[in-house]
Amino acid sequence: MSDDLVAFLWARLDEDRTRAMAARAYDIEADEEDLAPRRIVVEPVYQDYVEHFTPARILAEIEAKRQILGRINTNAATAGTYEIHSDLLRLLVRPYADHPDYRDEWRL
Repeated sequence: MSDDLVAFLWARLDEDRTRAMAARAYDIEADEEDLAPRRIVVEPVYQDYVEHFTPARILAEIEAKRQILGRINTNAATAGTYEIHSDLLRLLVRPYADHPDYRDEWRL
């Protein structure tokens, strides 16, 4: 498993968390337990999307991905090989394929 790929993924998750936390600053009705967004005005076609993908939801997804990455690292270290888990990492990194630091070698 490439240390660069893992570092890249951790960095993107950190960036996503920073963005979600910044958005939460404007979501004054949400708290850690509350996934319901404050009502904001957007074009009707986007309203459902905005209400569904709240900062709290994005933060929960980021935390889940962090836990998956942690388990991959632990299991790979225990097994003594990272090759078994490389496909899983490449799947996790796929949403960031448009990032300038993404490497073509990480594509499946």
